Amino acid sequence: MSLRNSTGMTLLELMISIAILAVLSTYTAIAIQEGTRRRGKVDKEIAAGAVIRDALRVVEADINRAFNYQDFHTELFNQAQIARRQAAEKKLNKNRNATNPTQSANQQEDASADDPANPDDPATATQTTSTAPGTQIDPNDERFKTRPLRKDTAFFIGEANEIHFTSLNNIQINPEEPASSLAEISYTIETCKGRLNKKESSKCLLRRVSNYVDDKPEEGGQKTVLLENIETFEMRFYDSERDEWRANWNSRESQDEKIKNHFPGAVEAKLIVLNPKEKDQKGNPKEYGFNLVAAIRFQNNPQDKKVDTSAQTQQQGQSTSGSDDDEEGSGDEN
Repeated sequence: MSLRNSTGMTLLELMISIAILAVLSTYTAIAIQEGTRRRGKVDKEIAAGAVIRDALRVVEADINRAFNYQDFHTELFNQAQIARRQAAEKKLNKNRNATNPTQSANQQEDASADDPANPDDPATATQTTSTAPGTQIDPNDERFKTRPLRKDTAFFIGEANEIHFTSLNNIQINPEEPASSLAEISYTIETCKGRLNKKESSKCLLRRVSNYVDDKPEEGGQKTVLLENIETFEMRFYDSERDEWRANWNSRESQDEKIKNHFPGAVEAKLIVLNPKEKDQKGNPKEYGFNLVAAIRFQNNPQDKKVDTSAQTQQQGQSTSGSDDDEEGSGDEN
């Protein structure tokens, strides 16, 4: 058997094949290593972004449930007390007229001469009845005494980098503890120590919650660190009445009628957080930026009392047409 007719690879061919396989294996290993490194980097960025997004979800939930509490129970009670007082005065006036009709008639003539009010008008009629001699009730009578309205039950105070407001997003941890859903909530930027390394400090976003609503919105309660290494935290507030954004908001001390005792329609927050463990191309800590626009779902702002002039005009027109018809009828009889 001749060696020339045998099949197989020569030593040179085998060495070339091994070299090609080694090069391919090297490139494959490098690609796998680079992919693993990039995946770890992406996982870190996702984890860092998830922490910031979770914190922003808490901020958004608090703002969504911001609530402008109105003491409507006291308002209804005071209205009922006024109605009771007017009914009692009317009853006294009726009894006085039944007891001495001549004297009451003279007093009514004197009152009508002094005050030319229209008796058909409910407002002037009530005023005339309440101011008539002998019909007023003692203002200190406990049966008809009104209560003062509470003014410290709700507020919304916001600046460029801090915010204080009342919200219904109070989580009751202990079900047996008597606590309301309404609470004071604040977000401020303060310097704090690191959670893992107490020797390092940075600017932190703090959340304050107080179960007691009072006239000191910046005091009391418990503070919790939401985020560390804050670079920027800026806010502005949407005025739904004027359709514009404002740099600040103060529902307690503002002289603007559209802002005093009113909550904004939404809050826009810009947040930039630094990550010291990761560097950018210039060697500075990497920044993570987020923008949040949180709407206040139920502002519960006091409604402006507007008089329905169209209904009054229509009623006046009907009364005028009725008087014209009466005049025409009397002319026909003549």
